[in-house]
Amino acid sequence: MNSVASIIAIASALTVVNIHLDAHSNSPISTVVASSYQVQETSMSLPAEDLHDPFTLTIKSASSAASLTGTIKLNGKVLRSLDANTTEINLSEHLSQGKHKIEVEGRYSPDSSAVEVSLRSRSSETVQEMGGSGQLNQVIHLSIN
Repeated sequence: MNSVASIIAIASALTVVNIHLDAHSNSPISTVVASSYQVQETSMSLPAEDLHDPFTLTIKSASSAASLTGTIKLNGKVLRSLDANTTEINLSEHLSQGKHKIEVEGRYSPDSSAVEVSLRSRSSETVQEMGGSGQLNQVIHLSIN
């Protein structure tokens, strides 16, 4: 294979909650103070010849019962919405030599399910799986030489 793929950053889900008692009813009240979610960034290099064949981005939930919503962006421009438990797009027609940024952002439910993001070309494949937070935020830095 002529390509290189690597994960360069992973951050886990975290939510901080303050719980206190209401002075009048003595009932617990919770307030979300800070919330973050899983972020995965991947770098990938491809030879320009690979763009003559399909370069497929697939986003799918691990379960057919899970729901998945969000967007796929290329260099800041929305290419497609995520509105099914599997979405596939051929990126070849949208790419050229140079550097590109692919962003997959959205939500999945139930939060305990998992989502897989994969990129496949004739010479390369990278697959990332995330789960447990309900948030999907995958960034792929793509260099085409």
